[in-house]
Amino acid sequence: MPTVEELVVRIFESRGFTVGRGEDLQGVSGAMHTIPIYAVKGEEKVAIDWSLDPPRASVIASFAEAIKDVGVKGVYVTVSPLGEKAKKAAPDVVLWSARQLENEIGKSALSEVEGVDRASLDMGLDLRPQKPAPKEPKITKGEIIRPKLSEGGAIAVAKPKVGIVESLDLDLVPYYVLDYTCDLLADGNPYEGISGTVRVNALTRQAEKYPLKFETTPRLTWRHIKLEPKIELEEAKTLAQDAIVLWNQGIREVSIRKTATTQVIAKKTISVAEGGISFKNAELYYVPVWKAHHGGELLAIDATTGEILE
Repeated sequence: MPTVEELVVRIFESRGFTVGRGEDLQGVSGAMHTIPIYAVKGEEKVAIDWSLDPPRASVIASFAEAIKDVGVKGVYVTVSPLGEKAKKAAPDVVLWSARQLENEIGKSALSEVEGVDRASLDMGLDLRPQKPAPKEPKITKGEIIRPKLSEGGAIAVAKPKVGIVESLDLDLVPYYVLDYTCDLLADGNPYEGISGTVRVNALTRQAEKYPLKFETTPRLTWRHIKLEPKIELEEAKTLAQDAIVLWNQGIREVSIRKTATTQVIAKKTISVAEGGISFKNAELYYVPVWKAHHGGELLAIDATTGEILE
């Protein structure tokens, strides 16, 4: 029994496209986008995403932003009815409903995937219609970072690692995101000032560089669990500061003299100046993380970057 994804692949292959799944494409912004289905024929390039449930306007809009950043055409496929808001959310995205699929492959072929229960068995996922999730109580302030990886994209990332995905959950993981500036020394003398962004996992207390420019969203259309932070902002600042010091110490080759024709390089001991780290725009955010299950295996995927988390 074919899945929706397999039917879409067949359609584009029948039109002469070379079709790949789970392609990672870099946009002009520098952000990486995982495209569930990517079809290429000569100069024509099409990104395709899909869902079994009716997509909300925000999901279509997020997909539209991704294809605009990458610079390709976009098609969003669903076997469910499309609401008017979804249709108007992104005029540059071609929307395929069940009717368009029926025109492409015939009613008999489409009937094999019309029953959501049968399709979900084939995909190894529980995609049966769910009751709307209850509104979340406001426990902790913190905006949600807009995900770039959809449900279909998460499956595409997970498949090479775990094979068939048996279930897929979405957690909102609390992170403190801090912009910082830092004054560096070379052999104890003022050297240069740097800046960047660090995020601290408010559950594991792990700090890491976070170069991503992100947008926030007030809510998500997928069912999810919101996890609460286990540390306060002040502890997050301490953890971030320790990480910045660690990243910026050691022996480096630095330029000590430069002219139009020559440059003198020397090895210097780099360190952070005492009191040289300053934080600004330190806020709590919730990062959507997909959790793909197969047997006893669990694969966590950052929905904002598409990266597999340790």
